[in-house]
Amino acid sequence: MGEEKHLFLLFYYIFVNMTTLMIIDPQCDFHSGGSLAVPGADEDAIRLAAWIDKHSARIDHIVVTLDTHHKLHIAHASFWRAGHDAEIRPESFTLISAEDIMNGKWLPRDKSLTDYCIK
Repeated sequence: MGEEKHLFLLFYYIFVNMTTLMIIDPQCDFHSGGSLAVPGADEDAIRLAAWIDKHSARIDHIVVTLDTHHKLHIAHASFWRAGHDAEIRPESFTLISAEDIMNGKWLPRDKSLTDYCIK
């Protein structure tokens, strides 16, 4: 049996026979003072902790996932360069559209990734 099938069967067993709470990507950076602070994140964490406390007898597992990005990732400014100047990087949270790429406003540093970025 392949590894993928084993993982599928494990997750199927967990989700069918047990109560599992999945917490997806709870980064410290999302809280007050963090570099990606989201309004309400602190209060959400307090509510979640209270909910877990209240329902702990009914929860078999808690699974926490974390998001990861490679150093050269499409979401990082270092992935991009301005079409007119290879030294210029976009500011954080700059929206880059397929049209921006096709028009040469923003380009991936690695030109072989251009088609990937437009898809």
